[in-house]
Amino acid sequence: MRNWIIPFLLGILLISQPTASAADGQIDCTLGRITPATTSEPTIALLSCDLERDGQADDSLLLVDRNADMPLGEVPWQELGDTSADRWIFDRRGDGQAELVIDFQREGGALVARLYDRVGAKLGIAYNPKSGALELPPWPRLTISAPAGWWVRDGQVNMNIQISVDGFLNAAYDLPSSLAAVFRTDGVTDITVQIRDSDNDGYADYDWRSLHFADPPPLIARQVQHSFLMVNVRDDEARIAPELPFPYVGGLSYGYLTSSPHTTTPPPVQIDWAQGMITAVGEFVSSRGNDGQYFVYSAEPLVAGALNAPNFESPFAWYDLAEDRDRQAELALRVVYYPPDDEGFSGGALTYPTNMLRYSWDQDNDGFWDYKLGMIGTHLISSTVELPELAMTALSYDEAPRWAIKQPWHTVFFVEADTQAQGEGIYVWDPPPWMFDRYLAGRLGLPPAYDPLMADLAKIPVGYRGEYRLASDGPIRLYLSPIDHRLHLRHAEAGLWQIDDRRQLRSADHDGDGYIDQWTVFVDGQQAGQLNRSNSHVLLTEGDELVIKAAAAPVAPADILPPTNHAEWKVLGAEIAAIEKPNFSSDDLRAMLTQFAGQESRLQGVTVRDFRPEGAGFHFVMTVGANYRPLGKPLPGFLSLKAGDYFVRYDGTYKIALLQPPTVRLAVAAQPLRPLMASEVAVTIHNDGPSDVSEGLLELRAAADGAAASIFFTQTISLPAGAQQIISVNWPTPMATSWQITADLHDRAGAELAKAVHQQNIQIAKQLSDAAIANDPLTPQSLIALSLLASAAACLGLLTWFISGEEQGEEHR
Repeated sequence: MRNWIIPFLLGILLISQPTASAADGQIDCTLGRITPATTSEPTIALLSCDLERDGQADDSLLLVDRNADMPLGEVPWQELGDTSADRWIFDRRGDGQAELVIDFQREGGALVARLYDRVGAKLGIAYNPKSGALELPPWPRLTISAPAGWWVRDGQVNMNIQISVDGFLNAAYDLPSSLAAVFRTDGVTDITVQIRDSDNDGYADYDWRSLHFADPPPLIARQVQHSFLMVNVRDDEARIAPELPFPYVGGLSYGYLTSSPHTTTPPPVQIDWAQGMITAVGEFVSSRGNDGQYFVYSAEPLVAGALNAPNFESPFAWYDLAEDRDRQAELALRVVYYPPDDEGFSGGALTYPTNMLRYSWDQDNDGFWDYKLGMIGTHLISSTVELPELAMTALSYDEAPRWAIKQPWHTVFFVEADTQAQGEGIYVWDPPPWMFDRYLAGRLGLPPAYDPLMADLAKIPVGYRGEYRLASDGPIRLYLSPIDHRLHLRHAEAGLWQIDDRRQLRSADHDGDGYIDQWTVFVDGQQAGQLNRSNSHVLLTEGDELVIKAAAAPVAPADILPPTNHAEWKVLGAEIAAIEKPNFSSDDLRAMLTQFAGQESRLQGVTVRDFRPEGAGFHFVMTVGANYRPLGKPLPGFLSLKAGDYFVRYDGTYKIALLQPPTVRLAVAAQPLRPLMASEVAVTIHNDGPSDVSEGLLELRAAADGAAASIFFTQTISLPAGAQQIISVNWPTPMATSWQITADLHDRAGAELAKAVHQQNIQIAKQLSDAAIANDPLTPQSLIALSLLASAAACLGLLTWFISGEEQGEEHR
């Protein structure tokens, strides 16, 4: 029996006696009374607290001593509660209904804290303020365990803990609300959170979260990531700033994550005191608020003690290019990866690996992203990343930037932000997933009016300038243009800059030398001017005036690597600073022209289109109006032109002739077509005529067994005079005994330029294995094969009709 008389007297003396003031960030509490233990009731300390920090200390915290070790002397209230065996009861406004109960126990060598909130209780958790007796809900919402047996030691918070979540809670990134119907507080763990500090220095190294579903999993399980792993590679994660003696619990703060740089973190387990609800288990290791960490979000669960193959974001990494350790990253690298045949992407239809990358960096260290690269490719990742509890097939943090820049990519986007871009990087012009079908699988062939490519690349938000390189493998290089004084993507095919709501600047590389050679300004959607560069001349068209200047506009002196480390970041910064800043506006093409010395000739009453650099010269189409007149020093051949369209070529001398239509030849070839498999169809386009094919439309049609033809591929074609181009398409060939493939090329007005037909017969029986029809046609194997053949033949008419109907319907929508 406990001797309680002296403690009782001490308790009376301590009534309403304030303790030492709370440190910054801590919840303020004042000791009200201590009720010493009796033979049937434990010692209880009652505190008045300001849980919501609203200046009203009218909340109650009851500390129930269950192991008879509560100090009864004059000590700070933070030392009264025992976090190994006591029970803490939090009662907002002291109305007798608890909003939160923490039940501490020691189990073996581990400490365990079970947290109960009002979820599952109608009004709250009723308790007896004298005895601390209460009836808890059947299951805790959170269970926190510390295997090492301590929460705080010598002022250091233990960062080797595990949290089990029972029910729907904001404890993993961007969980859909529909999961609330699946994750219920029912005694079954739905989310586990594992925090690890490998060297026990008080800085968490990684935070690993997993969702758990019943077997078989519900449909929603296929729509969310299953594993979330955040890793701090520099061992400098922000420490927790406790609000209570139990350091992991506090009021509402940052939710699941914070993307702001921070040196301390509010308690991750957050309580809405007014609602009596645990609302979030925030990140212990920041996924986005530091400059030396990465995270992995994977639909494929990560399993301890195994070599895992994560998919989706693996990794999303942040780097300190400035080496200023200000927790504000200057490089954000998002790697989206799916291994071959991964059902998480295109339903597992792609037999090759797929990569989608976003590479954003802040070049001037002002806290805003300046540039971004977006890439897609098919590179297999086989390197291994090892953590104490698991291993992953993934890029390591250190190798990821260099790997991203040195790979040859099928498609590359480059974006510059002339606005204050923040967040996870520059999202503008991220490569859309459907591009895999067109540029990697070659399977997407929609009519131009419905082609997502045309819609995606025909617009860009105000304040952004974008360039792209499509369907061409090669490493990533940049260059600084001495013409517009901007950073550009080497070998970009075209670009778009939305200067403001009215003005737009489009750019293009027409001779394929890797440098932009055309700048076109549009105002309110109408062309207002165009500047063209060749190796010998610069041409400016504004209104109905053409200026031809004999000046060789320089190109960039050298290629530039995007920065992957501090040294390269500094080099690029110095090169950008060294190039002379123009004193003209972004769309002032005439000012661009006047940068270069040379003799000018001017023609009035003309318009120009289809400019193409050509070796040391160039050619273009010129429309001469009735008001035509040359000004300044006349050019040979331009003096007395009549109204009409002319093809103009310069190869040292000017040659001018009336425009003739292009002379085009098409040739179609196909590898042996394989029913129900992808087959390669190649179209060779020859332009033998005197003029260019400009924005011609190539259509491929297929007709099965004499049925009506349907379109299976379209592409816009621009082909200079004298050139040829090969278009290769991987066509998923439907079942048929014969196919007629037709290629048609039309000009921009719809007139047919050329047509070619390829006929191929398919003997379906030859597709069967020899074993199935060897010698004895009535073997079980041969019967199965013949059955499959009969089924295919029976479905052939319906399948052909369906494909034809769908394609024709798409044509006329």
